[in-house]
Amino acid sequence: MKPMRMRQIKGHVRRGVAAVETAVVLPFMMLLLFGIWEVGQLLNVTQMVSNSAREGARLAATGLYNASSILTQTPNQFSSNSGPLTFQVQSAVANYMQNSGLPMSGTGGAIITITVTNVTRGVTCTAQVTPNSSTGISQIVAVTQSGSAPSYDPCNDSTVQQYDVLQVSVAYPFSFARWSPSNLFFFLGANPTVYAKQTWLCMKDIPITVNTTIPGGPLP
Repeated sequence: MKPMRMRQIKGHVRRGVAAVETAVVLPFMMLLLFGIWEVGQLLNVTQMVSNSAREGARLAATGLYNASSILTQTPNQFSSNSGPLTFQVQSAVANYMQNSGLPMSGTGGAIITITVTNVTRGVTCTAQVTPNSSTGISQIVAVTQSGSAPSYDPCNDSTVQQYDVLQVSVAYPFSFARWSPSNLFFFLGANPTVYAKQTWLCMKDIPITVNTTIPGGPLP
């Protein structure tokens, strides 16, 4: 009976040790696992924000879309029933992010900012994004002026010329999309911001002047 009793005690001891080891190691394993997920989410958000900035830069490079509230296009060219649309480049960037599944709001008073800059002319227009109801055609977010207004539109103005350097910058608070509680992963910081910047050359059409005078007859 003694050998059997000792084997039973040893079995219980081994199971007790395994339970203790699991209790000690499990929190660290879960922290590591959540850290991997969080870093993966950060990379995913960074990619989507970068893609949205590239989409905005592509539109800005056409020279057909406004990046401010200064309307320089011919009347009603880009207008709805409620009037001309403004901040079209910033709205396209914000819509791209929302359509990609990124949350457009969060706690702490953080906001998304989108800046369009004509580097060649030194003109900048910054707008902030709020997830309000539709404010125009295909707009699912509200984009409003942030900071001082530019002297003219950075990408849609008669001053803007072909091959001007246009830059679209996006600042997205990662707290909107993070999965873990704040400050759980100190290496990301308390309120990290994902930044993306894309630079394109303006490909605005250059008007061509055609001589409508019919050439004279052949020389004698």
